[in-house]
Amino acid sequence: MAASVSDLPKSGKRSNAAPPLEPLACGTDDVCIWRVHLDRDDATVAACAAFLSGDELQRAKRLRSAIDRNRYFVARGSLRQLLADWLGTRPSAIEFEYGPRGKPFLRGATPPQFNLSHAGGTALIAISSRRPVGVDIESLNRNLDFAALAGRFFSAAERAALSALPADLQKHAFLTGWTRKESILKATGDGLSLPLDQFEVSLDVDAPARVLSTTLDRIAKCALHELRIDGGFVASLATYDHDPG
Repeated sequence: MAASVSDLPKSGKRSNAAPPLEPLACGTDDVCIWRVHLDRDDATVAACAAFLSGDELQRAKRLRSAIDRNRYFVARGSLRQLLADWLGTRPSAIEFEYGPRGKPFLRGATPPQFNLSHAGGTALIAISSRRPVGVDIESLNRNLDFAALAGRFFSAAERAALSALPADLQKHAFLTGWTRKESILKATGDGLSLPLDQFEVSLDVDAPARVLSTTLDRIAKCALHELRIDGGFVASLATYDHDPG
């Protein structure tokens, strides 16, 4: 089901300089997901930066590259705009808190749940009305020694599955597995504090996205959802059906 900004409650007028938000299909009805193109004109960057809090602006200052700073402004500004539309408030009024592993949530732990990921000039923003969500994106053009990374972070079964694929498909399969694992750990809030080999996911690009094996209860409560994105990227979406009580 493709979600769009029009599916959300609205308040006020969107800034004329706000970046365009491209809705994506994600295979679950309670999550809306958007693709944001981060390389925007100066007016858009300035409009997005004006939404940010003091701590976000300080974080941006620590980025050495002007390109990275501008992309950060657009990504965070877009997240604030979407959450403001949902909540019926102004983007600058959104207040974030952070979990022990750095995952942001709305002050007071109020709905909705959300997550943001970016790779190069593209970001994905996922918002869920009822459950924690994680999203991850990687570029297929990224220069990396995926075989070494798989050897370090993947389980024995995942490494065997990767090696069994034709050589020209292995990098895509590795990034598929990597983003699926990352999206799960972002949904649970564990981040990379939890070793990636503690659970197994499907790697085949054309196979259903799912958790294949885990001994961890919280990982067993996660579900992966199909997420297709063009332009040389691999992306994954996970939801976490936990009981906050």
